[in-house]
Amino acid sequence: MQYIGVFLSSRDDIPASYREAAEQVGQWIGETCRTLVYGGSGVGLMVARAAKQSGARVFGIVPQFVVDRNIVSETLDVEIRTAALSDRKTVMIDRSDVLVALPGGVGTLDEVFT
Repeated sequence: MQYIGVFLSSRDDIPASYREAAEQVGQWIGETCRTLVYGGSGVGLMVARAAKQSGARVFGIVPQFVVDRNIVSETLDVEIRTAALSDRKTVMIDRSDVLVALPGGVGTLDEVFT
């Protein structure tokens, strides 16, 4: 289990406990020398920042609308662009050895059910 895919909220207005959980997961990914695979956005839960600070490689699977809005994370070691959200989900599933879902909204639920 080298590549850990994480589905999570892309919002900033979330409970502190959600943010703390994301940071703990990111820290664990880094401390255990794994690679984070996530949606590539620079907003919302910052699992990527914690992972990167703890030594992880970070893969961002970035849909075009994130690029268009200029909100791509600066923590990415590898950026893989996709046309749409559905493509991002497919690439994340294909690139990950295991998937983790953290608290999120309707989009996270969609990802879990897939």
